[in-house]
Amino acid sequence: MSEKQSYYMVIPAEVWESNLTAKAMILYGHISVLANKEKYCWANNQYFTKAMKISEATVCRCLHELEVEGFILRDLIYVPGTKQVKERRIYLNVKTGHRIDSRPGRKNESRPGLKDDKDNSTSV
Repeated sequence: MSEKQSYYMVIPAEVWESNLTAKAMILYGHISVLANKEKYCWANNQYFTKAMKISEATVCRCLHELEVEGFILRDLIYVPGTKQVKERRIYLNVKTGHRIDSRPGRKNESRPGLKDDKDNSTSV
């Protein structure tokens, strides 16, 4: 019996409290898992169609929703000297109000709320 590594999705409260569709919220969760190591996700739309069992058109709509609401940034990397896309990178954004706090390539990025935490309790 082979052991499979387990992962969990991080979907912040502000994403849950937004006007996003449920599928867009779950897509955000998938992106957060995949962006964990490199700080960006490079999965293509076909990956998400298989992982979420939804159409590519739905993936495109969900990515658009997430981008319009400011929860992700998409960056296209082109083959030098051409207009051919070599890679797409999806970065997560942490928002406070209407201002976006994190940007791709930000140095010394830290996770909000984890500074000087003594425990993992959310209750008083």
